[in-house]
Amino acid sequence: MKSLQAATFSEDQAGAMVGAIDDAQRPLTIKSDMEKIEFGLHTDIQKMESRIRTDIQKMKYRIRADIRGMESRIRTDIGEMELRLQAEFKKLYWYIPLVIGVAASLLGVFSPS
Repeated sequence: MKSLQAATFSEDQAGAMVGAIDDAQRPLTIKSDMEKIEFGLHTDIQKMESRIRTDIQKMKYRIRADIRGMESRIRTDIGEMELRLQAEFKKLYWYIPLVIGVAASLLGVFSPS
């Protein structure tokens, strides 16, 4: 403003000129600020996307490991159940002839011959 007044502009004219220049520069400043913000947002979005992709991969590995662990435990449980069933069938293998023998003996004792 002082340089305009020194060049024979009145105080009002100098103030009006400085205001007009400020108004004209404001959109340029806003556009520059917006470009900086846009670049910052774009960078932030890329970082978030990268972290999300990394997190998804980690979750995939954890889920796969959990599934393998569950499969292993299920196989172990099935094997244990098979062993228990075999043991029970072995018991039945000996009980059936015993029951048949006892039944035959009782029938022989109580039959009228």
